[in-house]
Amino acid sequence: MAAGFVDGYHLVVCRALLDRRLAAPVILLAPWCSRSLRTFDVAGRLVRIRRMTPKSGTHSIGPSNGQLTVNTYVGGMGSKMGHDLVLEAKNWSGTLNLDPDNPSASSVQVTIDPRSLEVIQASGGLKALSDKDKKEIAQNQDKTLQTDKFPEITFQSTSVSGNAPRLSVQGDLTIKGTTRPVTLDVTAEESGGQAQVTGKTKIVQTEFGIKPYSKMGALKVKDAVDLQINLSLPSA
Repeated sequence: MAAGFVDGYHLVVCRALLDRRLAAPVILLAPWCSRSLRTFDVAGRLVRIRRMTPKSGTHSIGPSNGQLTVNTYVGGMGSKMGHDLVLEAKNWSGTLNLDPDNPSASSVQVTIDPRSLEVIQASGGLKALSDKDKKEIAQNQDKTLQTDKFPEITFQSTSVSGNAPRLSVQGDLTIKGTTRPVTLDVTAEESGGQAQVTGKTKIVQTEFGIKPYSKMGALKVKDAVDLQINLSLPSA
């Protein structure tokens, strides 16, 4: 086996086997080929495997290099009248301390302005959302989240486990003055020379003292919502 570091990527050379029943080579990875090495570049009988490795160190994160979204879903007897929404936080910031060689030493902190949440996508419903509808949604959000009293939503990691490209980030999420533990499922892929990192979790609004929106008792926003953060980070 030949191995080395080339252009910042871990390089492993594996053998390929040509299956004559197919007009293409079939790649057989030896046990020492890490499952995290997922991008293949086949040349003859050699396989170059590139592993996404985000650059270690401290990264400032926010709208300039990431996106933070919330997905809400309608339920109840009148659900056909309502819309499933994707809201994006336009004003947020954070710090990511990253150690790819020792993920447990990594950490992340994020602060979100809940007043900056805007509808960027709506699906379902009997008609498209109007600007008036979006304005009413924003007013209901401010009222529900009591943004005058609680102007920030925060997340602070407490531990990181797993191995790239899949990690589990545990932390404390504070919404409307209530702090609860949450777990983000994090994946990382390479695209365009950048490390694309995605973190996802599901939260229950009532656990944070939030009463989901309801109209006439027939149209309701479901209690569970999905949170997602996407980051574009430099590769090592």
